[in-house]
Amino acid sequence: MKNPLPGRNGRRESGRILRSLALFAVLGAALLTPAEAGFTAKDAQILGRVLGFLDPAPPSSVTLALVYDSAASQKAAEALAGQIAGKSGNFTLVPKVVKASDIGGSGANAILLMDGVSGGFAADAVKGKKIPCFTSDSALVKNGACLISITTEGKVEILVSGSLQKA
Repeated sequence: MKNPLPGRNGRRESGRILRSLALFAVLGAALLTPAEAGFTAKDAQILGRVLGFLDPAPPSSVTLALVYDSAASQKAAEALAGQIAGKSGNFTLVPKVVKASDIGGSGANAILLMDGVSGGFAADAVKGKKIPCFTSDSALVKNGACLISITTEGKVEILVSGSLQKA
């Protein structure tokens, strides 16, 4: 049979080509995948609608603690606070930028963990208080540290923690 791939050894050449194609596919996927944008104003609009499904529903004016634990997450929280203040669904969001260590005394009706903040802070602060915790990090919901993750990048995705929902 005639060798379809030029070179000393057809199998060796085809293996190199396949490895190269696999490498290009992985690199291409990495380049085309959008970077995590964190929680956005669009996500906050969805949050406002989700609040209406909670039982018991929060008051019509919701103090939303934007929880940070670093200078970068504080800057992101401050920027987001200016974008989301006001009407969202049937609720009025009143964002309050709160350091993670101060979350227990924030007086918030709901908590939003900024990117990179550990879910442990929220879990400890809201234990027994029935305060919903929101995030854009689905891993925090999957491990039971936060109640709901919301992302609108590409498509809307809302993930609810079954274990916290029952608590």
